[in-house]
Amino acid sequence: MSVIGRFQQKGDGYSGAISTLAWRVNPVRFVKRPTGANFSIHGPDDAELGLAWHMVGEFGEFLWTLIDCPSLAAPVNAFMSLKAGDDGSFRLRWQRCENGGDAQ
Repeated sequence: MSVIGRFQQKGDGYSGAISTLAWRVNPVRFVKRPTGANFSIHGPDDAELGLAWHMVGEFGEFLWTLIDCPSLAAPVNAFMSLKAGDDGSFRLRWQRCENGGDAQ
């Protein structure tokens, strides 16, 4: 898995940046939603970049995210563990499927 973002908890959301070889987005905010997905993901100028859902799995709590915008060839699926690292940040990780597509 590849880390594509680092975030800090800010109130009931998260704030940080996403960086890959092809694009960098800063700031990025996870904003709590009252219905539907648990968070909407916003970039600079409050542009909506995607959605995130709170989930619980074998390795604990995490956010499953779907990031999409016109500059991407396909949506990006990524996961953010809700257990902070030693530096206090939450890491957004992207994983390619074994069949060569994005993670489902």
